[in-house]
Amino acid sequence: MSLPMIALVVIALGVVAFFVARARANVFDAGDISTRTAGDRPHSRPVYHGAFVALATVLPALILLGAFAFVEPKLLDATIVASLPAADQPKSQIDRDAIVGEVKGLASGDLADAFNPAAKAAVPTYIANRNRLQTEALVAAVLLGFGGA
Repeated sequence: MSLPMIALVVIALGVVAFFVARARANVFDAGDISTRTAGDRPHSRPVYHGAFVALATVLPALILLGAFAFVEPKLLDATIVASLPAADQPKSQIDRDAIVGEVKGLASGDLADAFNPAAKAAVPTYIANRNRLQTEALVAAVLLGFGGA
């Protein structure tokens, strides 16, 4: 699942949290106003309570996704290089960038074939690690969202 889709899941979770929190605040706010004392009245309106819970649900998860978007490419590049056999390890930064670019191009379908045969062998590892990292980001974002709600 891509990062924009994970962000949409988090936002949907925030919308659900808003409506649930607003409904709970409405139940608390219901009743005869004339029989209430100062301690029985809610200090804010139900809409404010719903907005607060929605923000507490969405913001931590979106901050995590922002950090993940910054870190994920570096982690994937490191896994590409680590998956190569010792004899095929790049000697310079240019060679490293070339192999990483070929692997990403093959995985996305932008390249039909690669110059370096080691790049072809690293594509399944790259795809598996990318999917694993994105699944972990989804789980972490949803858990953070539920923690805020």
